Amino acid sequence: TLLEAVVPRLRAAAAMRGQLSVHECDAWQARDFARGRRIVGPRKGIVAGIAADGALLVTDPSGTSTVAVHAGSLVFDENPAL
Repeated sequence: TLLEAVVPRLRAAAAMRGQLSVHECDAWQARDFARGRRIVGPRKGIVAGIAADGALLVTDPSGTSTVAVHAGSLVFDENPAL
């Protein structure tokens, strides 16, 4: 069944520890829905992607610096043009 095929792989992925590989980061970047979008949480700015440690990378609204955010909920800016 589908569950018999998927569950062991999900468990194996959940048990993995450490940094993401370059391949995993590239694969994520290719599908990253949030990248380039304005957000208001966990801090205001523009999503720049994710770091190898899984942190959300957020560039400040002025575009001068990028910080790694390790906790919080991703909240998109509902009025990005304003």
